Amino acid sequence: NAAIIHHIQNQTPLPKNGLLLLDVGAEIDHYAADITRVYSIGNPTKRMQQVFDLAVDALEQALAMLKPGVMPQKFEEEMMHVVGEKLRILGLIKTIDKENVRKYFPTYTAHHLGLDAHDASDRDAPMASGMVLAVEPGIYIPEEGIGVRVEENVLITKDGCEVLTSRLPRALTSLTIKEV
Repeated sequence: NAAIIHHIQNQTPLPKNGLLLLDVGAEIDHYAADITRVYSIGNPTKRMQQVFDLAVDALEQALAMLKPGVMPQKFEEEMMHVVGEKLRILGLIKTIDKENVRKYFPTYTAHHLGLDAHDASDRDAPMASGMVLAVEPGIYIPEEGIGVRVEENVLITKDGCEVLTSRLPRALTSLTIKEV
């Protein structure tokens, strides 16, 4: 159910060939972290790998945009176009507009981290040095059962951003699930 953004707990068995999306939170000294990684159960199809690669490329483009002074709404508008281009490459849309893009990219790209994994913020205030964000552009294709989101935690610095979760591997790793 990787194509469902926040899937509820259930007893659905893991697919024999599919994607496993893990959205993981952690806390230390009352501060929250929020990361997401995607794994392939069995070997990923070419389509799964293509969607994964384009989602990671969108993440890299998002990280390159983050710096002090960036307005959150402007950032999100630019990311809608970035992900829209990826959706066009995937053959999912022909025209980049809000309705088409949001069908496969229904969430914000980033949210503040702090005392909560989705911390309160002023979406009208520019990004500033010292802010911590979770950055997570995703591509969700329910009709294909494919959902990919790779989420990093970043610190806005005076010149850009530092990826705090950079030591955690991002690659689409294949897992072998043994039946019990």
